[in-house]
Amino acid sequence: MNIRFRDMTHLLSQMYGSNTYVNVWNCQAVFIIADKSEEELELTEKQKEALEKLKNYVIYTVNDGAINISSQYQLDDVSFEVLRMILENQIDDALYIISEPDEDDFRKKARELITMMDEGEYVIVKDSALDYGCWEGCQGYHNKEWVARLNNRLVLVDNGDAHHAYCDANREILRELTENEAITLLSEYIKQVAKRYNYTNVELENYELDSEVEDRKMLFCKKHNEIYFDYEECPQCFYDDKN
Repeated sequence: MNIRFRDMTHLLSQMYGSNTYVNVWNCQAVFIIADKSEEELELTEKQKEALEKLKNYVIYTVNDGAINISSQYQLDDVSFEVLRMILENQIDDALYIISEPDEDDFRKKARELITMMDEGEYVIVKDSALDYGCWEGCQGYHNKEWVARLNNRLVLVDNGDAHHAYCDANREILRELTENEAITLLSEYIKQVAKRYNYTNVELENYELDSEVEDRKMLFCKKHNEIYFDYEECPQCFYDDKN
């Protein structure tokens, strides 16, 4: 069973159901809160407007769904917290959490990540899966580029593959980057990810270096000019040892 989930609350709700969800039927979305339809609750106009925005967040961002796909869309931890805030009339704060980031927000996040990079850390700045609109979970080969800090320099690294085509090439450093260039590349990439997955402020805030997500570091073998990860060893060194 391939279940897309955001946290354990979301996963368990999808597996066993919940009495709080967004019910979409015939292109109409209705919030069901503790088994009661939103129409049964005494809500102010401002609360109703806020719930409409939360519905979109639950459908599109949390569940990667759509208003024309009928389903019971389950909430994650963030959604439940925003719902609580709306019902308690903390509406402005609630809506800020699920508002769309702007250009300054993307650049600020990119700057935060680039400037905090330690040796061996890296972050994706290009993925042909996004460029070509591959479906979620596509197993084809994808060209990827990373910004990495190697030998105390920011560099642009290519993974050596083409889009949906394996290339018998090693990872290579394309060029050295200034900090500003790295920030710009990452900012544009995060914006692309945000558009694909309907990011809001909370997703942007939680965006991490890929080296943190994957729990590994990128290394550079000075002897062979090879790039490899710390769970493996330099391919050329390995070959030399075997021979």
